Amino acid sequence: MWGGSLFFIAVSLGVYQNTLERVSKTICYCSVLIVLICLFEALYRQSFPAFILSNFPIKLDGQFISMLTTDKTRDFTFRSQGVFSHPIVLGEVSAAMFPVALNTFFNMRNNRIISLIAVISCIIAAILSGSRSAQIALICSVICYIFLIIISSRSRVVWATSMILLPIILLVVFYAYNSISELAAGRSSTEQQSSAMRDLMWERGWSAIISSPLIGHGGGNSAELGGIVARYGGTYTIDDYYLSALLDAGIIGLTFFFLF
Repeated sequence: MWGGSLFFIAVSLGVYQNTLERVSKTICYCSVLIVLICLFEALYRQSFPAFILSNFPIKLDGQFISMLTTDKTRDFTFRSQGVFSHPIVLGEVSAAMFPVALNTFFNMRNNRIISLIAVISCIIAAILSGSRSAQIALICSVICYIFLIIISSRSRVVWATSMILLPIILLVVFYAYNSISELAAGRSSTEQQSSAMRDLMWERGWSAIISSPLIGHGGGNSAELGGIVARYGGTYTIDDYYLSALLDAGIIGLTFFFLF
C-alpha cells in the first residue's frame, strides 16, 4: 500500500518541474507526520489504529481489527506502529524514507530544515517500532551513503580526508558490523526467539522453493507455504521478504526485484 501510494504521488507530481525535489520533500513531510503519530502512541501506550477504531465506528473484518489493535509490546517495551498494521511495517517504511531524507539534506539546500527533521524522525520511528531490521537498515544506509559520497567525489580534498580518516572509518565499520550482528541475533530471549522463527520459516519454505524454483507458486501463497501463525490476528505471516518473493515468484521474480 505504501509503495502504491508513493507511485501515485510520483505520477501526480510528474507534471511539474523539479519532480525529484517535490517527491523528496513530500516523503520528508510524511516521515514527520508518521513520527508524530508514533510519539502519540508511545505517550498513551495505545496503537493509533486502536485509538481511531475506539472513537470512530468503522466496520472491518474482526480478524483484521484484532491484528490492528492488539498490543504488540515486546520485552515490556511498547512498540509503535503508526498508521500501519504492524511495527515491522513502520520500521520498513522509516528505513526506506531515511536515505531519501538524508540525500535531500545534503543535496537540496532549500529543504535543509525539513529534511533534517525528517532524518531525525526516521531514526526515532525506527527505534519506537522496535524493528531490528529497520535499525540495521539505518546503519547500512549511513555507511553506504558515506561510501557513495567518497567514490563519486572528484575533489582531492575529499579523497585526502577519507585517507586520513581511514582508521576511524574502519573502526566505525567494525563497530557497525558488531552492532548489526547483535541486532540480527537478538539482544534478549524474546528477540532470539523471533530470529529462530525466521529460521523456521526458511526450513518450512525450502521444500516449496525446490518444488518450483523458477516461477514460484503464485502471488499470495508464500505465507501459507513458509509462514507461521501470527500471535496477532491468528493469520499466517511471513517476515522475510526474500523468502516471500522466492515462494511467490521464484528465482525469476527475485532476480527482477534485484534488477529494478
